[in-house]
Amino acid sequence: MHKAVMIAAAGLCSLTIAGCANSMSSGSSAAGKVMPGDSSTTTVGVATASGVGKVLVTGKGRTLYLDDQEKSGKILCGKADCTSVWIPLTVTGGKKPTGSSSVHGTLATLKRPDGTTQVTFNGAPLYTFAYDHAAGDAQGNGQKDSFDGTSFSWHAATPSGAAKSSSSGGGYGGY
Repeated sequence: MHKAVMIAAAGLCSLTIAGCANSMSSGSSAAGKVMPGDSSTTTVGVATASGVGKVLVTGKGRTLYLDDQEKSGKILCGKADCTSVWIPLTVTGGKKPTGSSSVHGTLATLKRPDGTTQVTFNGAPLYTFAYDHAAGDAQGNGQKDSFDGTSFSWHAATPSGAAKSSSSGGGYGGY
């Protein structure tokens, strides 16, 4: 019986984390300095992030990231320990992602292991970073960490599709 209670509690914790991740992926922070034509109804826009320059952002101005390990479009950040730090940018109800005219790449979607639909840019899944507290923050740029045996290297996504690297990022959970 004790084991069943622990499993139920773990499941409830996972649902709670997933719920938080989904609410954060909608861009719950204050609107930032998003380029003209970008709005909260635009899935992906372009803005300037502190210390990084022009980057892809959510409609609310939150910096978007991609990692080197998922550029082929295969989801490796799929469990709650990873998605509680790197929140997938998702769309619901069969919606297609939209981008401002400043976004020079292909926006599409793919199904995540949990069944949600994640936005991709040139095939790479997009994420926000839980430790970016406001629009214009780019604390995740250059971060390195490891989840489920995979080491990740994270970069702010740029409008042209290239990752914006930084030598100032933390290493393996240095957030």
